[in-house]
Amino acid sequence: MYDVNGASSSAAAPAPISYKFPRAHPSTRPTPEFWGLDPLYDAHVRLLAVHFAQLDAANTKGDVCWLGNHPVARFEVTGRLVSVHPRVPCSTDSPISFTLDDGTGLVECVLWCDHDAPEAKGSLKALVLGAALRVLGRVRRFERTGQRQLTVDSFWVEVR
Repeated sequence: MYDVNGASSSAAAPAPISYKFPRAHPSTRPTPEFWGLDPLYDAHVRLLAVHFAQLDAANTKGDVCWLGNHPVARFEVTGRLVSVHPRVPCSTDSPISFTLDDGTGLVECVLWCDHDAPEAKGSLKALVLGAALRVLGRVRRFERTGQRQLTVDSFWVEVR
């Protein structure tokens, strides 16, 4: 590149995108009795999968995470459905687990529902591989492995 006087100058390359959240110092975080006063505590916070995996747990159960200095218990994740277990969700009374891929990582989701309800049968048919889903839910830790997962409150297919 050349500047106004015709001399060559080297332009700096753009900085790479960082997917890291700023970490807050633990001494500045509120204590659990004040978590309910935070506006983000019960709101569904939209996150990328890479951010969901990086959040610090706020308690030993792992059902509340820190987003900076904000305790957050509910999340919203959008992504492509890349796996479903069981393969035919309407055929069993067990919980349905599925994985979403948003391009930055994977989020494990678990759906507990009454399979006999008519509205459940219709919504479970939307769980086909490759579907774009938006999921609202609560963060939980899987007891056996300690892996973070999203317990689904509701979901719907994104149509674009």
